[in-house]
Amino acid sequence: GEGKLDSQSLSGKGPIGVARRAQARGIEVVAFAGSVTVDPESLRKFGIQAAWPIVDSIMTLEYALTHGAELLERAALRLGNTLAIQIKGKS
Repeated sequence: GEGKLDSQSLSGKGPIGVARRAQARGIEVVAFAGSVTVDPESLRKFGIQAAWPIVDSIMTLEYALTHGAELLERAALRLGNTLAIQIKGKS
C-alpha cells in the first residue's frame, strides 16, 4: 500500500520495512504502488525484486483513488501473465 514508490520510500517507509523483513527470511517481494519512480537496482538492494505501477494510463488522481481496487487487480493480472510467460518459456 504505497501511493508512490520513490527515492523517499527507500528511507524506511512501510513497503521497505516489509521487504527487509522478507529478505531476511529469503522471501522474494513484488511491490505494487500507484506509481514507481525509483530504479529497479535500488529496489533490489532493499529486497524488492520487482515493482509494478497500478496506474496504467493517464487519469486523474481522483479516478485513481476511487478505482484503486480495479487498478490493482489489473496490475496483478499483468504480473501474472508475465510470470506465466516466463514459466512457459522454461518448460
